[in-house]
Amino acid sequence: RHADGTSVAIALQGKGGSGPRATRFEAHPRAVRLPAELDVGRPWYRLGQRLLVSDDFSGAAGPLEGTATGSGEKSWQRVHGPGVFERTGGGSARVKADRQQPCPGRTLYAVDWDEPEFADVEVTITPPGTDRGQREFGRAGIVVWQDDDNYVVINLWCGSAQYAGSSVSCFFTIRGWEDVYDAIWTNVGSRVRNGKASRLRVTFDGLHYMAFIDDEPVLCRSLTDIYPDCPRLQIRRVGLVANWEWGLDTGSVFEAFRGRA
Repeated sequence: RHADGTSVAIALQGKGGSGPRATRFEAHPRAVRLPAELDVGRPWYRLGQRLLVSDDFSGAAGPLEGTATGSGEKSWQRVHGPGVFERTGGGSARVKADRQQPCPGRTLYAVDWDEPEFADVEVTITPPGTDRGQREFGRAGIVVWQDDDNYVVINLWCGSAQYAGSSVSCFFTIRGWEDVYDAIWTNVGSRVRNGKASRLRVTFDGLHYMAFIDDEPVLCRSLTDIYPDCPRLQIRRVGLVANWEWGLDTGSVFEAFRGRA
């Protein structure tokens, strides 16, 4: 309520030598402009405007590989890993896995991408189970891919009995090399939960990326934050992932895949 104030003062009221006294007076500004050398600017931010490909995963139940997207004239291909994704026959796709037989390792399904300098990819993901502590683990997400040696995985993580939170996690394969301890993650609390649908969105220009949960930005980085000499990637494919992250996916469900440029 004093945002427009330009002065501060002290009022002392009393009589004689026993009147009130003031010491150690301080006044501090409500806001301080950063010195230029400390101003890092606004975070990178860009959204796609043109829908290039989409898939609502309609059609008969069966393997996802080789099936066509709903729009964009693309075809799903498994580009990495031993796991299997399948259409459910009910307007969704899922990681073919359960608690007894989790997805057997990082698995990537992707479609060709025609705009190598930018991609805006989103999909709605429902992690398996209904609550943490059931040994149902969500490790599903999005991949942006240049080739076998250069790609970025951004996945949801939830389901731990020991840890009440959840996260959005990023893993990097650059020049054919990956160190899982270079992963970047952010705690998103209860935004991601077992049995709850969350819309994961990733925008990427080959160097900078931002991840959103239900349109809320939760993580923004540049590949050069992790590897200072990292080259800008060319985006050749985009798609879905079931990742390994201290646990394997046990049956996450995908809905409403969208790719924009």
